[in-house]
Amino acid sequence: MGTRRNTVRCALSGLTILLTCSALGPAICHAQGGALMAGILAQPAPAAAATANTAQSPFFKNLTITGFLSPTYGTFIDSEAIEYNKSKNSLSSARQTLQIDVNNTIGEHDRFFMRDWFVYEPNYPFENTCPQRFGPAGHCNADFYNQYGIRELWLQDTRGPVQLFIGRQILTWGESISFRVGDQINPVDTSWAFGFANLEQSRIPLWMVHPIIDLPDAGPFASNFLEVVYIPGVDFLYTQVDLPTDTLDGQDQVAGRINISAPPGSRFAGRPDNRCDPGLSLCVGGIENAFNRGLAQPPFSTLILHGFSPDTQTTIPRATWANSQVGARIHTLFYNTEMTAYFLYSHNYSPTAEVAQIERLPAGKTPGLRRVNLNFPKYASVAVTANRPLYLPGALAQLPFVLRGEVFSKITTSSTLFSLL
Repeated sequence: MGTRRNTVRCALSGLTILLTCSALGPAICHAQGGALMAGILAQPAPAAAATANTAQSPFFKNLTITGFLSPTYGTFIDSEAIEYNKSKNSLSSARQTLQIDVNNTIGEHDRFFMRDWFVYEPNYPFENTCPQRFGPAGHCNADFYNQYGIRELWLQDTRGPVQLFIGRQILTWGESISFRVGDQINPVDTSWAFGFANLEQSRIPLWMVHPIIDLPDAGPFASNFLEVVYIPGVDFLYTQVDLPTDTLDGQDQVAGRINISAPPGSRFAGRPDNRCDPGLSLCVGGIENAFNRGLAQPPFSTLILHGFSPDTQTTIPRATWANSQVGARIHTLFYNTEMTAYFLYSHNYSPTAEVAQIERLPAGKTPGLRRVNLNFPKYASVAVTANRPLYLPGALAQLPFVLRGEVFSKITTSSTLFSLL
């Protein structure tokens, strides 16, 4: 597989506007853009504020709404890559993101949180070339990146030593400083986050039940608690599923259970490498056909060069008891070292290819179809993490050095493995 060569992305994060509104008394809102503070729009007198709070219902008394609008612009700086993509437009990102957060305290024990995302990206000229190479005519990636609706939605109930979180959440087990090692709870979206997002934005929330139980100290072991997670798999997804390859058609009800990758023909997708033995009649056409079906990387090109044109079937794990995801993590502070260990039963978020049956035509004819199944094998895993500050001598002691370590190991429990005959 070939990739876009020597391509440099230049991103300009536009002016971010922060909005904060509180329901304490009359509307008090802030607007902040860069270093500009618009100030308080309305400032009630203390007596007036106290009178307003008395008349408010308990629901609105602690209601807080915050948010921001963030434009992100990026360009490709590589004339060779632009020529290779047959596009005169170097725009690689013009993403507009509106985030709205709603927080509320309900009664003595409960807290409510909701985060909404409204994302718009234009119809990029380069991605309009997909009908010629990547899918049916008129079926591009024009609406793939747009998102609208609830991103996170959960209720926290705290009673004694137990905190219970129920809803659509992001849960991080592991360090995730630069790469995902132990951070394996949530799938990730790399269709646009590849070049312009942080890890928090790239994670895909899941519906889960997540209790945290405080445990008593035991000698040098302090700050002890136990976390448990149960993910039933009812992760419906209605945006970022309309691929030009129709790979996920009919699976919207569970499409939120796996990673979202760059669709074929998009800005950050892989590119096919058509260089091969010219003596093979299926050389170029075979690779293009494979790419149309979503097989954008080796060893599928090798499969085609051996005379087989693959067809694929993507099967996302359904929301059944057998496909549930469960895990438990223990946390402790041993003197100055923070340590965790966890067990997780889950499934791969990226597909594993299984080469299945071969349908051959009569002797002397063109080789037939070879079925390739893209599955998401289950696995059981264990992981440990540790963090410890480093105390350096003299003036170096002021530097915030921390030693971090993380180990993650998993055993695939499914027999679905890739093999190439």
